[in-house]
Parts: sequence; structure tokens; C-alpha cells
Amino acid sequence: MHFRRRGFTLIELLVVIAIIAILIALLLPAVQQAREAARRSQCKNNLKQIGLALHNYHDTHRGFPPGSVALTLTAVWDEANNSNSPPARRQGTSWMLQILPFIDQAPLYNQWNFQTNVQGNKTQANRDISAFYCPSRRDSHRSGKDGTMLTGFTKGGNDYGGCGGAGNVFSDGGTHPFLSQSDSANHAFGPHTYSELGLFRPNGNMKFRNITDGSSNSIATGEMQRLNSSSQDGWAAGGVATIFDTDGPDTGDSGNSRGINGGFFQGPGSSHVGGAHFGMADGAVRFISENIDSELFENLGGIEDGQVVGEF
Repeated sequence: MHFRRRGFTLIELLVVIAIIAILIALLLPAVQQAREAARRSQCKNNLKQIGLALHNYHDTHRGFPPGSVALTLTAVWDEANNSNSPPARRQGTSWMLQILPFIDQAPLYNQWNFQTNVQGNKTQANRDISAFYCPSRRDSHRSGKDGTMLTGFTKGGNDYGGCGGAGNVFSDGGTHPFLSQSDSANHAFGPHTYSELGLFRPNGNMKFRNITDGSSNSIATGEMQRLNSSSQDGWAAGGVATIFDTDGPDTGDSGNSRGINGGFFQGPGSSHVGGAHFGMADGAVRFISENIDSELFENLGGIEDGQVVGEF
């Protein structure tokens, strides 16, 4: 008696393929969500390490690093003549440069020539530092370099910045604080005052005792919004490259909104859905919704404005 072997029919094969496709479709979003959760966790840890570095800097130097070392105090590298030129009124190096020894980058810090600016330290400024990259946006092997205002070379990128306060941090490049009075008349919550300044200021040396609003109610660092503009000048550059503001709505915003992921190059933002991570002055890291009340978010940026901060 002969038995004929029976294989899969075409219909059965198609059913199996369909079942596998459905399982993949169900599992793929879960895998992607798990990967993004891991990236968000790493991003949060980066800001935690930056916060710890700031505290160690404070312990060592009896104060926080300046938001930038304004170039009124240093020489400017003249690209055309390949030499130093007299000081100019421009933003200099950043607070991120100052904390390098506290994030295991002491050799790079020791190589920096502090007698000139970023252009005079091209090799050093070109270095990628993984602690300054959000893995949801990029890493040291993907889109790491920045290069716009400081022309002629690329710089190691950064996805984090320090809080300059509630005012517009795009200052005139002098030794004045990161607070522009020019947009005060149109501001939704009244004119800006210097009490709304943040932790990071040109040539500043703020201390914990200056944070009268409370270190848990004051933003120190956060994720930077990255647009195709002058906001991308790398971790070594002072000013808007490494400083953001928590400025609220302004009638002159021309369709853009302020706040988190609001479309302004000097504002905070992230590649995470719904908000961004921020490091508070006490070292804690919070994920703040992009839908946070604008006035509340603005008050979180100032360290001595005396405003009562609610839940966030």
C-alpha cells in the first residue's frame, strides 16, 4: 500500500506568512518603544552626569562656571592673518568647556589654549564628546559635527545647554547678561528684569546662595532645540550655541511659539515625543511637557525672580 506524502498547500503557506507578518507588525512598535525608552534613559543619565559635574565644579571653584567667557577679555583668532587680533565684542568659550575635567575629559581641557577663542582651538573644538549627545537625536558616529556661525571648520556637536534665564538669550555679545531688553515691550508677562536671569551668565560665577528661588525650582541645564541656524556651533562656543532661555510668548514672534519645541533657535527642545529633559539646579533631572504653562516654564528659568512655582 502506497502513502503519498502531503506538503503545505499554497493557501496554508500564505496563512503562515500572514500570521508571521501580523506578529512582526505587533512586535515591531514594542521593540521600537523599548529602544526609545533606553535612549531616553541614556539622555536623562547624560544630564545627570552634567549636573554632577556642575556640582563638583562648584565645590572646586566656589561657584558655577560662567555661561561664556566673553571675548572682551580674550583675543580673537584672525582667520585671514592666522594670528590673534585685538579683543572684540563677541561671545567666547562656553561653560561646557569649563566642566570638561569633571566628565573625564581633563586631557582635552589641558590642551585648550585659553589665550584665544574657539577658532584658535580648531583641533580641540572638533572633538566629539558622547556625554553631550542625546542618543535619540544622534551619537558620536552620526551627524556629530556642527558648523555655522563660526565658519571655516566643523565643531563637535552638543544637544544640551545651560539656562540663561527667562529673557531672550541672543544678547549683543558684550559683557552684559544674557537678557535682551529689546523685546520686553511685547512680552506677554510684562517687561523682563534682571531678576529673571538664569544660572549661566557671561563671565558669571553664580553660587548656590544666589539661587533664592530654590535649587529644585530652578532649571540649570536642558536639551537644546536644534535647527538649521546659528544655534549649531558646538559645545565649545558661548552664547546661543550652548545657552537657551525659557522665554514666554511675545507678540512679535511671527507665527513661532516659544517654550519647549517652540521653533526658536535659542529655545529648548528635544527629539523625544511630548517634551524634553531638564537638569534642575539641585541635580535632579525632570522630563517637562511641551504643554507646560508658559508663565510657569518662564519662572523656572530665573533663579532669583521670587515667583512662586507650582507643580510641573
